[in-house]
Amino acid sequence: MKQATSTTRRAARSALAASILTLAAAGCVSPPAASPTVPGVPLTLAVGSCFGGLQSIGFQAPASDGGSPIIEYRVSRNMAPTSSVGLNSQPAFPCADNTAFYQVVACNSVGCGAATDPTAYVP
Repeated sequence: MKQATSTTRRAARSALAASILTLAAAGCVSPPAASPTVPGVPLTLAVGSCFGGLQSIGFQAPASDGGSPIIEYRVSRNMAPTSSVGLNSQPAFPCADNTAFYQVVACNSVGCGAATDPTAYVP
């Protein structure tokens, strides 16, 4: 009896494994999604010239959102956090009298990613 039970279990496992392979091949079963991470570094940071007393900053979204939508960007001037920027707005700062360095980070529900390399504005 013990031999029959062992054989039956082996056959059931084989049948289950074959069913899973069939479902996977048909696209019905997919591997579990990876856990989200922080976003990548924003791209193409550019500092515009001063106009009307304001300095504009432009950048593009990072290549990867880390698997979770970006919820905000944070801009720093001279390494001090200065502004949280919505997804559809362009940050502007009072014109700098001296050389100023700007950086941007992208944030999602996991946290904030790495900052861009500092980009200088020289008046």
